[in-house]
Amino acid sequence: MGSATFAIFADPGNSAGEAHASGWIPPPAGPVTRPEPQPRTRTNDYTLPVLGMAYIATYAQQCGFNVGVLDAEAHGLGIEATARIANEAAPRWAAMNLLAPTYAMSARIAALLDPGIALMVGGHHAKAMPDRVLADPRMRHLRALVLGEGELRVAALLEDEQNRRTLPGVLWHDHLLGTRAAGICDPKSSAALLGPDINSLP
Repeated sequence: MGSATFAIFADPGNSAGEAHASGWIPPPAGPVTRPEPQPRTRTNDYTLPVLGMAYIATYAQQCGFNVGVLDAEAHGLGIEATARIANEAAPRWAAMNLLAPTYAMSARIAALLDPGIALMVGGHHAKAMPDRVLADPRMRHLRALVLGEGELRVAALLEDEQNRRTLPGVLWHDHLLGTRAAGICDPKSSAALLGPDINSLP
């Protein structure tokens, strides 16, 4: 596994595919250039398909958001190059799948994101160690840590960041109190948000 997998979310009507990199899915409409590979960007000779991010991005796109996905590992991109591509796209949100073996690299990328880009994270490492992730100073742009299946809740966050207050399994760092904050959800809708009907998803 390598540095990171990103999903980039923009407002409806604003293209997130304008970043000039061949890693975007769907590909950008304009000219395509690719950063020079950096030494030792891959840990293994294979990559794992980023299905989780693809599922979430597909659902978000169906909801009307412009979405790009960058698999930095598959493209052999280093930390600085990955952050540069995300910053050039200038989305409202960037999302990362956190895995324990590559968390340090993901955190370094997160630290390089422009302050105007809100960050959301999920994945096994986020679920296993949410408090450590929230307290990590490199994650200072983190606005939402999503536990479990994220399709419906990510779309709600993209609609309005303040929706996190009513979403189950969404955590963030309260900078005023210096503590972990969590959404409070209506129990009647909680189950559907945490375990959506997979047959209803694209």
